[in-house]
Amino acid sequence: VGLARVVVDDLSIGTSTTVHIQYSSDAVLPEDGVIEVSFPLTYTFNVGGTSVANVSYDGVTDPTAVTNITQTSLGISVKAARNDTFPIAPGVLISLDVAFVRTPNFIGNTGFYNISVLTPNGASISRGTLDGTEIGRPSEPLNVQVSNCQSDWPDYDPRCINVSWSKPLDDGGSPITQYKAVFDRTDVTFADIVNSEFLPVNDTTPLTMTSSKTLQLQEGVTHYVRVEAINANGGNEGLGAGGYATPIRVVSQPSTPRSATFRANSTNRVFVSWFPPQFTGAINPAAPITRYRVEFARDLNFTTLIASDSLFAIGEDRSGVSADLNPGRYWARVYAGNAVGYGPPALYAGTALASPLVAVAWDDAVTPPSNSILNVLVGYNFSYTVKAFDADVTDSVQLDVGASTGLPQRASVSAGEVTGINGGDANVVSRNYTMLADVTQAGTFFETCYSATNANQDPLGVPLTIHRCIIVSVQLPVMRWFNSTTEGDNLTPAEGSRFSLYPGCVAEVPLHATSVWYKVVFGYEAYVVEFDGTEVRIPSLDGISFDTTYTTDLLPGKDNFTGTPNNYTWSALLTYQPGAHQAGSQNKICMTASDEWLMRTTRRCIYITTGTCKACLRSGQSLGALAAEYQTDWLQIWATNPRMGNPDVIQIGASAKLINIGVLYKARAGETPATVAERIFWNVERMVALNPQLTTFGTTAEAAKNRTLIEGQSLCVVPPVCGLICPGEGRCYRQAVSQNAGYVA
Repeated sequence: VGLARVVVDDLSIGTSTTVHIQYSSDAVLPEDGVIEVSFPLTYTFNVGGTSVANVSYDGVTDPTAVTNITQTSLGISVKAARNDTFPIAPGVLISLDVAFVRTPNFIGNTGFYNISVLTPNGASISRGTLDGTEIGRPSEPLNVQVSNCQSDWPDYDPRCINVSWSKPLDDGGSPITQYKAVFDRTDVTFADIVNSEFLPVNDTTPLTMTSSKTLQLQEGVTHYVRVEAINANGGNEGLGAGGYATPIRVVSQPSTPRSATFRANSTNRVFVSWFPPQFTGAINPAAPITRYRVEFARDLNFTTLIASDSLFAIGEDRSGVSADLNPGRYWARVYAGNAVGYGPPALYAGTALASPLVAVAWDDAVTPPSNSILNVLVGYNFSYTVKAFDADVTDSVQLDVGASTGLPQRASVSAGEVTGINGGDANVVSRNYTMLADVTQAGTFFETCYSATNANQDPLGVPLTIHRCIIVSVQLPVMRWFNSTTEGDNLTPAEGSRFSLYPGCVAEVPLHATSVWYKVVFGYEAYVVEFDGTEVRIPSLDGISFDTTYTTDLLPGKDNFTGTPNNYTWSALLTYQPGAHQAGSQNKICMTASDEWLMRTTRRCIYITTGTCKACLRSGQSLGALAAEYQTDWLQIWATNPRMGNPDVIQIGASAKLINIGVLYKARAGETPATVAERIFWNVERMVALNPQLTTFGTTAEAAKNRTLIEGQSLCVVPPVCGLICPGEGRCYRQAVSQNAGYVA
């Protein structure tokens, strides 16, 4: 009967449905012919209504056909006898549709269907047997599509088939769990299966599969593909009906095109032509070549590809002209493409494409501008590059240093480094200028001139020499203080600022200076100021230290003028903590800020007066240690400080309170330390020690005892209150404090 199939509307078990027997006959169906179909006994008729049958031809119902349904020992026979006036030609789709038929009550195959086309007297015109229907399993997947796997050289050529499909109309009464794709290389009987693949699914799984890429199907061979859905009806997985794709021929990537011509076409374009590849992806017959791709590059390895430097040809076109290209030497490669993708390319040797009448030129992206002034720092490595090129790729370039200007001391220019651009081999040259300036060159300018020219005997461009002069300036530092503007802003104090403190106390002086181009190094000079105002330089001053990690948020950060992080504001904190031997002194301290090479120095002087008769406890110092430093005892100091309270709990540091060491005595004209000491029952040696201003600049301690005091000159004295005994009306005298009644050590 030709091609035939059975379609059951509902494949669920035990369900009333309609069954369609469809075939396309190879023979004529007479106007009085009879169609007889024998159903397997697994079906039950007259369920849900009386079973009826209809006949149609290409979807048009035959109203003259008389149908009859009977059951025999071999099956259920459905006959449709025509009573028409015209025959049905071969190739028409004939369908016998039977309604109100119940599917079997089991999961599995219904058994075979037999179909016969008879004459009215029962003679056979044609007959055939149709495979049974799988009940409880899915119907065939729809819209099965296939294509060759895509890949372009240099990717692996997989020689595989991509498959896609749509869900079956009927899942057989149970959700579909997976699909099976079968690949056969012989025919639709699928007797020569070369690969089977499975795809587990859920509601969102894309319905696509690919044959095994490791298997590599045979190129040039037509393959047949069937897709079947699987469900787990009844607890066991089973295959449904197969959906079939149009047969597909497996194709490989094509081989290399055969090169022909590659030449300059005009000033800015090249022409390329080629022949088809010998292998197109399959033979007998050859697979069609559908397209070509041509790429142009400026190096043999094609490391830099520009989209505009490619062209595409379709079908039989086997030549092309590039778009406008920059001058240079180019290489080309051509790819052939088929249904799979592009194969390996054919490579063309380089061809030159140059603009005429081009002269040597400076590379301004690298070379400093003519007569530009570049800043150089003393002690820092400095460099720049000079580069020249010729757009004629056949030329070479020579770059020289001008003999008239030469090079400054401590500067050099490297030998020329020859490279190429746009496909040239030697049409670029560059040289590096380096300099390490010293202090003797600070504040001076140096000019170096260069010349570049074509080095060929017969250059394509104009044989022109070009010149460029570049100036370097060795910078001097620009030193200045960053001054305080508001009291308490922690910036550098003004010139002549005055500070006062007592021994053991701490004075902090913030310093901020700028030295454009260079680092700042801080230092100081110290002077002693005599009573008459004379200032005498001393080598150093005890108690001074610098903290160069000090910073403040009030100042801007270090600007970067020259590519080095050495610029703008530098800070330090000068700390002064005088000792007991410095009491009563006045000092002038001149802070210095210099560049790192000491080319420039700026000074800022302040005055610090260290008082007497008072002191601060230093960190870790006890009251007894302080008393020992002043050659007295803690009890004497405690007695001189009636508000001290508990002598074991005394604050130190920033919140410390001043401690009275003694009392200030205003001298009378003509008095000496010795006469004052005698009057207050005190030791003159201790007085001289407690007043170090008496022994400045060569005055010995012995001489200081009889040094004549100035009217009103202050002395710190410690009357021995706790060690003075005055019995009755007699003369007072001193005794050791430890001999006092109730003394506690």
